[in-house]
Amino acid sequence: MIEGFPGAGGPFALAGATIYVPTRRAARALGQALREAGGAPSLILPRIAPLGAFEQTEEALLFEDQDMPFENQGMLLKGHLVDGAPPTISDLGRRMVLARLAQAWGRALGGAIVSVGGGAPRFHPRETPLVVGGAAQAFALAGDLAGLIDDMTIEGIAWERLETLAPGEFDAYWRVTLDFLKIAAAQWPEYLRERGLVDAAARGALLVEAEIARLQAGKFDGPVIVAGSTGARRATAKLIAAVARAPQGAVVLPDLDFALDESAWRMIGADSIATHPQAGLSRLLEAIGAKRSDVGEIAAASGPLRARARLISEALRPADTTELWRCRDDALAEGNIQEALAGLCVIEAADEAEEALALAIAMREALQTPGKSAALISPDLGLTRRVRAELARWGVVPEDSAGHKLIATPAGAFARLILLAAASRKPLDLLAVLNHPLTRLKRVRTALDAATRALELGALRGVLPSTGLRDPERLFAAARAAGAGERQDNARSRLTENDWLCAEALLGDALAALAPLAALAPEAPLEAHISAHAQALEAFSL
Repeated sequence: MIEGFPGAGGPFALAGATIYVPTRRAARALGQALREAGGAPSLILPRIAPLGAFEQTEEALLFEDQDMPFENQGMLLKGHLVDGAPPTISDLGRRMVLARLAQAWGRALGGAIVSVGGGAPRFHPRETPLVVGGAAQAFALAGDLAGLIDDMTIEGIAWERLETLAPGEFDAYWRVTLDFLKIAAAQWPEYLRERGLVDAAARGALLVEAEIARLQAGKFDGPVIVAGSTGARRATAKLIAAVARAPQGAVVLPDLDFALDESAWRMIGADSIATHPQAGLSRLLEAIGAKRSDVGEIAAASGPLRARARLISEALRPADTTELWRCRDDALAEGNIQEALAGLCVIEAADEAEEALALAIAMREALQTPGKSAALISPDLGLTRRVRAELARWGVVPEDSAGHKLIATPAGAFARLILLAAASRKPLDLLAVLNHPLTRLKRVRTALDAATRALELGALRGVLPSTGLRDPERLFAAARAAGAGERQDNARSRLTENDWLCAEALLGDALAALAPLAALAPEAPLEAHISAHAQALEAFSL
């Protein structure tokens, strides 16, 4: 792709190059491929920089990918790119602040809209808040605001354009929405300015601009290559365009469709079908200032892969040009379609469980064949979890690149159960916390299990007093009275006095640990909920 490179420089031949790839996974794969293709006992790799690293905080770069050598994580920490760039606020820190601002806006808004008169909405002060009903809702709204802030920054859209979006008949209600969006448009930028911080997306754009300036100044020692990116983000597209124009620059596009006719290709670049899989590449070529005919193929597909690529191209053809299917005898001929679909199979599953089981069986069959491996690619995380559960029945533990949600870990489930117990004050939710393996409440596990069983048998089975767990004394008085009148072979009647005392002490400690969290009102600040939750976690786990 680049004349004279890498040449015959031995293990140092590649060291001067810079290669941008979309993700850290791609960087790992490229590094491994270069080592395998080198054919030498030692090799100095080029600088492999994941484009996604431009929008990561320093902490994320350090801890997100421990498998990649530090010097290959985009060189964003040790090198020139960090110099002069403002520090980034963490995603969680931003969301916490936005949640607090959203709560303050909800309180200022008042109650629900009851009428519209005189061109402005009116609110009833005694109604439940229309938008922000509590800390959880504020946190969810903060996530939406954070996403909007990133989208506006990435696309370079001015916040003032929001003022022109609402038709006149919806002005009153749209004004409420605009007031809410001022949190992101005005209050959040002011918060960042006061503290000398920037969002990750804004910092990423600054780093990309710095990289482009270095490239244009000729400060790169060797060739610069961008591989595998479609330039979906505006800043990334600018960097790719700069690399394409550099004297020793090259851009490797992923799966550009050469088979589609020119009229259909021009339609793909239109806004009406911006969701076409090739639309991003079309916009990128426009940003570079190149035509599709200017792009050369590194290696053209042949055989079934070529037939499959042409079939997919025709299947995704813009709807306004589908009359050309009659003229595409080469791509849509029966023999070519059969060649394209060779090796593919379709399974019609009755339900999700059968779907997961069929996939698990197919993967197990591949693993039982020497020299074969299997991979499941799906946007449905629920499906992958079901397949993983089916494989676990046979002792197969696949590598899940999607990771695991915190809520699905033992610690995450423990935290969730404590929140549920504090909110509901129901016996079943409290018992779920007490039976969790991370619960201690300053007791050894055997003593805790014995006290939990005594509490369940003695006080939490059957019909509870109307006060429930809110009045432990009345609860145990009613439980002791009921136990005294039961048969001798009943489980509750066999509890000793020590069992009753241990159960009472356990319930008292559990309710005391939950008290700060349970006492908070829904509209309390999110920081208060988090602090109380942390106290409850500590009390239950010690």
